[in-house]
Amino acid sequence: MFERILLIHPHKVKPMEKIRPPYLGSEYLAANIEDIVNEIKIIDMQFSNNVITTIEKFQPDLIAISWLFTSRINEIKEILNCTSQYGIYTLVGGIVPTICPDDVLSDNRIDAVIRGEGEETFRQFVKEGKPNKVLGMSFRDEEGKIIHNLDRPLIKKLDLLPYPARHLRDPRYRYTLFLWNVAIDSLLTSRGCPFKCDFCHATTFHRNTWRSRSPENVVNEIKKIPAKLIFIWDDNFTADMARVEEICDLLIKEGISKFYAIQARADAFSKHPQIVSKMSKAGFVGVLLGIESPSNAQLDKWRKHQDIKDVKEAIKILHKHKIAVSSSFMVGDLNETEDAITQIYRFAKEITVDFLNIFPLTPFPGTDKYEELKNKGLLITTDWQRFWYTHVVRTPITPERFELLRTKYVRQYNSLRHGIKRLWFFRSKLIKMLKVFLRD
Repeated sequence: MFERILLIHPHKVKPMEKIRPPYLGSEYLAANIEDIVNEIKIIDMQFSNNVITTIEKFQPDLIAISWLFTSRINEIKEILNCTSQYGIYTLVGGIVPTICPDDVLSDNRIDAVIRGEGEETFRQFVKEGKPNKVLGMSFRDEEGKIIHNLDRPLIKKLDLLPYPARHLRDPRYRYTLFLWNVAIDSLLTSRGCPFKCDFCHATTFHRNTWRSRSPENVVNEIKKIPAKLIFIWDDNFTADMARVEEICDLLIKEGISKFYAIQARADAFSKHPQIVSKMSKAGFVGVLLGIESPSNAQLDKWRKHQDIKDVKEAIKILHKHKIAVSSSFMVGDLNETEDAITQIYRFAKEITVDFLNIFPLTPFPGTDKYEELKNKGLLITTDWQRFWYTHVVRTPITPERFELLRTKYVRQYNSLRHGIKRLWFFRSKLIKMLKVFLRD
């Protein structure tokens, strides 16, 4: 059995990232083993790179690293360069080890991998001290052969999980919005997504399922969070709008003065305008919409199954209730030329999104889109470091030309003048937020 556990989140902040949110994976793992180990320490590399110093002072007997995106491979290697000096048992979990366990275990500095959700698997492994009989683990046997134990069933009742161990955060870590210096926190109310977009790894990781926590369980956690601005990182918070309405009703009934930003699909709002009104009253202030394309044909090709009419209607409804819309679009399929970028810019102006982002199509390893493009020989590279919203697909647009046009239109759209107009449009909601922030 292991007694002293070091958990590491290898997320160094990239230039395009405007917030520093807590990543809850390590805190969920910690919460599930607190009662069976002596001590746990968490390193968040958004703030600290002192892996060697921490190892020497803390002297863990187990190191567990969360690996969410392939683009973090350099950070992973940097950590392994440190941990390998001490001969400490090292395992890795998260999206990448789940999808590519053989690739991950090809690095001999990694002893084992946790595939899929980690809470129950990690707890059993920590108690038993070896992976041989633990469902959901992959490892090398004494002869160096990679062994994949059977998958562990997904956690059906998420309410039974303890809340993330936020009390284990290093007090020197300041999770804030960069510009506002406002304290923020993170929340997960569901896992997975009922849709099957071919470029998204949520489908693979969660085995085509969507599972949720009860409204009561969610609101009870919110009441325990000191921060007044909470980012809800569900892949699709609005998958069940009846549940969203119940959460809103409870937040309003409890008189909780906090604010929330979410990720969602447009059609949830166009089909349930009355619930959007409650969301606004409950404190929801921002939505990231993965619109992806202004073309229904392109959306169908990506299996998005979303109609542009719903997008237009959703933004009208959200704006009516003073909920800001950050939009995300993609370009990079084989039939898309430079005109696709221009059309996105024009469409964004037509529907008046509050913030525009345009990314190259990035088919993350493990997705159907990745396998399709790889089999067709259309990937420029398979270097994992490059798979972070960068140009990795052969298209009619060169990477240089794409970046030139993307930068031009994104800067033009998100101009100072546009920002001032949007601030004025949302002034009543911003004043309300400011009062809460200053009061507390």
